[in-house]
Amino acid sequence: MRLHIICERDVGLFSLIQQVIANIPWAMREYRIPVVYFREKTCYWTPNGYQGKDTVWEYYFEPVVTAYPTSSIPERIRKIISVNHPSPFEVGYYADECTFVTNNFGDHPNLRGKALFIPYLWDDPDDAVRQQAKAIIEIFIRPRAYILQKVNDFFEKHMSGHYVIGVHARGTDASSEQEIRPHRQGALVLSRYITEIRRLLDIQPNAKIFVAADDESSLNYLKEVFGTRVIAYDSIRHQGGEAAGQGPTGWIMPAYIAGDRDLAARNGEEAVVEYLLLSRCDYLVHNGSSLARTVLLNVPQLPHKNTHHRELVSKAEPVFYPTAQPSLRPEELRVTDIDPEVIKRVKAYKARQQSSSIQYRDRPRLAFIVQSFNRVSNIDQLLAGLRRMGDHELIVCDDGSLDGSREKWMSYLDQPNDFLIHSNDLHEIRILDRAIRFAYAEIVCLVQDDDLIPHETGWLDSALTQFDTYPNLAIIGGFMGFDSIEAGAWKLIFGEAPFRFVYHVNIGPYFIRKRHYEALGGWDYSFSRAGEPGICFESELCLRAWINGYQVGYSFVPFKGPSPWHYPLNGGTMLFSDEVRFRNMLQNQNKIFEMYGKHVQLIDRLVREANRRIGLL
Repeated sequence: MRLHIICERDVGLFSLIQQVIANIPWAMREYRIPVVYFREKTCYWTPNGYQGKDTVWEYYFEPVVTAYPTSSIPERIRKIISVNHPSPFEVGYYADECTFVTNNFGDHPNLRGKALFIPYLWDDPDDAVRQQAKAIIEIFIRPRAYILQKVNDFFEKHMSGHYVIGVHARGTDASSEQEIRPHRQGALVLSRYITEIRRLLDIQPNAKIFVAADDESSLNYLKEVFGTRVIAYDSIRHQGGEAAGQGPTGWIMPAYIAGDRDLAARNGEEAVVEYLLLSRCDYLVHNGSSLARTVLLNVPQLPHKNTHHRELVSKAEPVFYPTAQPSLRPEELRVTDIDPEVIKRVKAYKARQQSSSIQYRDRPRLAFIVQSFNRVSNIDQLLAGLRRMGDHELIVCDDGSLDGSREKWMSYLDQPNDFLIHSNDLHEIRILDRAIRFAYAEIVCLVQDDDLIPHETGWLDSALTQFDTYPNLAIIGGFMGFDSIEAGAWKLIFGEAPFRFVYHVNIGPYFIRKRHYEALGGWDYSFSRAGEPGICFESELCLRAWINGYQVGYSFVPFKGPSPWHYPLNGGTMLFSDEVRFRNMLQNQNKIFEMYGKHVQLIDRLVREANRRIGLL
């Protein structure tokens, strides 16, 4: 076991988070397991612990690598670190032959090409850095469930369904006279914020404004200008007096948290919540803060305006390395390596794309995700049917087809929001999980390769209306619904009827609100091995949704035929894995009853109450 232990610096929380993001590719390059160990040398640590954890990272986030939490650091290594805390100006050191210790931000000259360099002076991260960082955040930077729940609750109550201008106004110590760093002096000029917000309101006159600020006076000023359209999360903020204080090792920090470790730990939670809410906004107005720049890393496509951006950095400032990639020699950049005919074709293609009436959309409302495996004969019908539903995101997961399906999909997926994911017989649980997390849409609709898409669009309009109506609705099924979980005795619901709430549903179509899926943790991978069917995995997620405060609905859609008796039993799992499918089905039905049998009364009560509210009982 080779560990890469990332220790704390006496800086703000989001500078620490960026430090972790920058260190992860470095650790992986060296075949080391990154473990975050933030303790008393940051003001966010408290000896009392927070939310059941005793290190700052795990106050707010899951361990970077699940199997290696902070507790996996041997006691002898902890003692070495306590005596020899690494310097942020050095690369780090080996505590023993298998354990490397560092607290470098990732900007040391010796780390060029190893760590991800994230700018922190005048410049915001460019598109390349944002894309690289997003790939790291998606896998390794996972907020804890209690934080995600608070984010979801606030979003549903105040932001859902609105165009939202996100505002992050960083002040306190950054705007105090004690701040001597040129790139932070004069960083908070609220008049620049107001100019940009008014420009956006001219375009989106009904927009809401979500404000995250560390000083109460900044929030109040924006409320005075923009009134009730301003919304804010209930957070600890600077209320007056000295703006700047000192952290545990003497670095400048906001005074309102520097003197109270328990208060600082709580403020860290609130900052993570605000970061995630800003990540859900449609536009970001900010100054040069680490929190705002981490939002840009988390949402690479988010448009933004930096009110404190400078085109040129003062010559008096130190030189830092703006890229993690080694420079190329001029002879390695010769355009002549590309066929001139290819250049002409690419230019013509770009011109056609730019002149098309269908343009790429950063945040489509809906994504169709198609699981494709050796059903080439149905592709034309599927594609034509889904195109009739409108200009939505379309993600096709071809899971290693041998019948030409992948090639046919490639020839058809020619619109800006079309994507093809190729995998090699991983099966539904794993490839659909990747696709759902890849989608940018708010709602995803799972489609199978043997589905028949109805010509009319009412089924889709109805599903989207239900999601608008019920904020806690996580899943809607259109194939079969069930009002029982007892193995071998599931009460089937199938056919035309008003929308209703049910225990669980099957795929085809299967709508999921993406943020609820992520909050629940996604599919349970234990329901199948890679390459094998995972029968009932979609039902398990439904039951998990109910006991976590979400809802599951059913509204019939004839993807499989007009009745269960017309459904042809020739799906891929029956053709290619019939014996494995049958064994898996029995195992998973029993597994579901073992997992949720003790919750039957709770789920039954929740389903009945939900149906009573809509007049069905």
